[in-house]
Order: sequence, then structure tokens, then C-alpha cells
Amino acid sequence: MRNVVAFVRGFPEHKMDGLLTTGLRSTRHPPVGNDQLVILHSQLSKSFFSDKAYMQVFDFSLDGADFTDFYLLASDEQGYIFQSNP
Repeated sequence: MRNVVAFVRGFPEHKMDGLLTTGLRSTRHPPVGNDQLVILHSQLSKSFFSDKAYMQVFDFSLDGADFTDFYLLASDEQGYIFQSNP
């Protein structure tokens, strides 16, 4: 798990703190990447994600890298939970 700074495509000025956990998901074929991103609760993250639907996709840039799709799965006491390949 590592700390990241994330923003949603189209809103580069709205940076949010998060935690990224990289992982693999096993399939019948070779394993596929399945990263988990937790965007920590803040006023900004609440305004972006509090009223969004389960499995809605968001295009995030993490630490200024290329954009990656993450799917909203849940919210807990720490933040909003996303996965790259649910």
C-alpha cells in the first residue's frame, strides 16, 4: 500500500489523497491486474463521490501518471473504495 495523489480527468486542480494497493486477480487464463484505490474522505472527495452509483467508472491520474479507469465499489470510514478490474 502506498500514498498517492489522485485527480479525476477534467479536474486536474482538484487533487485528492489516496492509498493504492496493487494486486492480481486469478482467472482461468493468466492473472490480471486488480488494483484497489481508496480516496480518503475530505470535503472535495465527498463532493465528487457521495452521490455516485455502485460500479460507476472514474478516470484517475495517480501521482501525475497516465489515466486509469477505476470503478466505485463502496465507502467505509476511511474513504471511497475503487478497483481497476472488479
